[in-house]
Amino acid sequence: MQVAQENFFYFDFLSLDYLLKGNKKQKRVYELLTSTQLFETLRDFHPVFVGTIPIQIDIESSDIDVLMEAEPSQFLEFAKQHLTQHQQATFFVKDFQHIPACVYQFKLEEFEVEIFAQDLPVTQQYAYRHLIIENKILLTKGEAFRDEIIRLKRQGLKTEPAFAQALGLSGNPYESLLHYPV
Repeated sequence: MQVAQENFFYFDFLSLDYLLKGNKKQKRVYELLTSTQLFETLRDFHPVFVGTIPIQIDIESSDIDVLMEAEPSQFLEFAKQHLTQHQQATFFVKDFQHIPACVYQFKLEEFEVEIFAQDLPVTQQYAYRHLIIENKILLTKGEAFRDEIIRLKRQGLKTEPAFAQALGLSGNPYESLLHYPV
């Protein structure tokens, strides 16, 4: 479902359907995720596609980021059993915001994919919350701001630091963005 606002749209990011009406890269990601049945394989973990591609601030090196709700060791075992067919696969467990997470990275055709699993509902995870806030900011600030974020990303900044710099936010960009009034 989409709601128009000044030539931009709010999307239901919990579904992949919005990608069908997106740009060329978004349509390609939809095709890849559905043809490989990756989200179907991961359905019990409530996968959600996040990152830069959904909100059209991706650059050439942008990857497919997937969030999931899963206890890290449980997902690690699942991935070892069901996802080992992927090229260049790596797994690791780390704490993220003081909560254990499992990260599974692999190559899926022309894209790098990173699956991030925490024992926390996806809508409460930082990457999803950033996606929603960044989308709202892009909707209100317009194309010139979007172009500035892309320019900063091409200069090597990660997404949240690029937003923080463009918005003049101080402190930890990952935290300050969560408190930006949208």
